[in-house]
Amino acid sequence: MKRFFLNLLLLLITANSAHAMPKAALADALIKLDVTAEQKAQIASILKAARSEVRPKVDAMIVARKNLRAAITQDQYSEPQIRAASKEVAKLQEDLAVRRAGVRAQVMQVLTIEQRKTATQLQADFGKGAKNKLLGFRKLLNHWVDKNAKG
Repeated sequence: MKRFFLNLLLLLITANSAHAMPKAALADALIKLDVTAEQKAQIASILKAARSEVRPKVDAMIVARKNLRAAITQDQYSEPQIRAASKEVAKLQEDLAVRRAGVRAQVMQVLTIEQRKTATQLQADFGKGAKNKLLGFRKLLNHWVDKNAKG
């Protein structure tokens, strides 16, 4: 239970919407934050209050992304269907981003100034790693396309 809580806390503090951190990195980062028992209790209360609002939106996001993938991959191309499905995903992403930012702001208020600096640095480090992975994938894909495209 402790490990789950620590993973969830760091995910809320450091993750961006497009990527998730590996569990080992989450646990390592939380150790670096060195939260107290009182901070854990306060943060757990913040997360518990947000859970009932966030859970249905996350469930809706899963369905919306599935619908978007289905619209994109169906045999018959339908731009209006793809646009409608994409708009639903965007709407839910917006709602979740706003709520995540609100929860993050509440959690950051529980942390000390030093812990906030650490959390901000961990977030920046994670962002760099995610960006590097994306750029590496893009480079590989571009190389494959250039090598295999005719003309």
